[in-house]
Amino acid sequence: MDLFRQIQYAVTTSFHERKVTPVFILDEMQMAKDVFLSDLNLLFNFQMDSSNPFMLLLCGLPYLRDRLTLNHHNRPLAQRLLLSHQVEPLTKDEVKGYVDHHMSLAGAKHPIFMDDAMEALAV
Repeated sequence: MDLFRQIQYAVTTSFHERKVTPVFILDEMQMAKDVFLSDLNLLFNFQMDSSNPFMLLLCGLPYLRDRLTLNHHNRPLAQRLLLSHQVEPLTKDEVKGYVDHHMSLAGAKHPIFMDDAMEALAV
């Protein structure tokens, strides 16, 4: 618990004294153990009802959303989330445009990928 208090103190100090909002970005959270998710809830559970002195971004595959909402151990953390967003995959035309643009930036003077290869990339 001492480490929790140190982190909470650092967040509070940054927010109130330095006027800086710390941002924590945690990726691949679909693989996090339930114990870790519970610890996150405890770690950031201080005076949160009156202020938000930090931002926490939990990033992961769609399975993460299910884990947070369906698992009773994770529900307290899920209830504290203000926003949930799911990024949709690019369309085939968007993939082609993305690849063509980056190939152009890399100096390609002619198409590198055949149409079949572009189709395979977009799946």
